[in-house]
This record gives sequence, structure tokens and C-alpha cells, in this order.
Amino acid sequence: MLPKTSFSVRRALLLGALTVILSTSACKRHAPPGSDATRGEQALAGPVHSSNRVPMLPAQELTWDYPETELGPMRVVVLIPEREPNARLPVLVAMHGRGEALKGPEAGARGWVDDYWLPATIERLHRLPLSLEDFRGFADDARLARLNQSLTQQPYQGLIVVCPYTPDILPADESIDKAAPLARFVVDTVLPRAYR
Repeated sequence: MLPKTSFSVRRALLLGALTVILSTSACKRHAPPGSDATRGEQALAGPVHSSNRVPMLPAQELTWDYPETELGPMRVVVLIPEREPNARLPVLVAMHGRGEALKGPEAGARGWVDDYWLPATIERLHRLPLSLEDFRGFADDARLARLNQSLTQQPYQGLIVVCPYTPDILPADESIDKAAPLARFVVDTVLPRAYR
């Protein structure tokens, strides 16, 4: 399902990326995660239009549960867009913020789906032009024009988003080394399953 590359190369890249990702938290300008204002119906992903009319596989939202890990119970939500049967899509590991970490594995792993509106955002990339409202205050007219021009020239093709629960393991005064169990879980357990 996913592109073939050296697992050791993927592991080294992911461990480096996790170190950077875990040292920051998600940034947003809207209601707090989990509040009623962040809830609502969201499409899983917009259609990927194909000019050759190849039958498409439907979008999927998968939930993987891991009852026993060195971090305790863990959950991963995986979003797979509508795609051609033999499509090779890039994979993004998306870590949520501390607000979702405090909710526990079941609700926390859904942070990108429920709190950050990822499915609605992905669907919106298929219906150009984007508007300033789509960016919720994080873009100006010049950036919006550049993004719309770029998406017109090279349309969004989709990607697989892997959303693991990210436990609250890094208080401000702790070493980033405490993130090693999470990195091992993502690299050694989650990604091999995704690359099957």
C-alpha cells in the first residue's frame, strides 16, 4: 500500500522528526480541543478526480488498538483517502497537542479528526479556490494567492495520515529522551503495520 524504501532509512528519519515534533505542540486559533464548538460532521476526504475513470477505492478511517505497550494502552487513527487501486501515497505521522494527550488514547488519537478538522481540511483541498476562512486566521491575501496558484498548477493528490495517541510524557523541564518509548512505538510497531 505504501512506497517501498529502506526501513532503516525510514526509521532514522522518523526518529529525527519525532524529536523535533515532540518538542513542540500543535498551534491553532479556535475553541479549545474537545469543546462543543470543535465538533461537527466532517467528510473523511474529498474525491480524487481521475481523468481516465479508473474505479477508485473508497476513503477509509481505520482505528488500531494496542492494549499493551511500554507506554500503556495506545490507539492510532489512520486516514486513507479515496485512491486508485495501485496508488502509492505518501505517509504523514501527525502528532496532536497536549490537550488531546490529557483526554486519553481513545479521544486523544482522534485529535486531528475531531479537534483540528483534518477531514474537512483535506476535503477542502479538492474544491478550489481556498479562502481566508479556510485558514482560520493563519494566512493573509498574499499567502492565499500563492497557495491557490500552486494548487492549481499541481493539484493535491492525497496522503495517508497516521495519527497515534501522544501521551503527556514531556513536561517542560524533562529531557527529550523521555520520548524514546513513543518513538519506538511509532517506528517499530505502527509504521511496519502501515507499510504492509
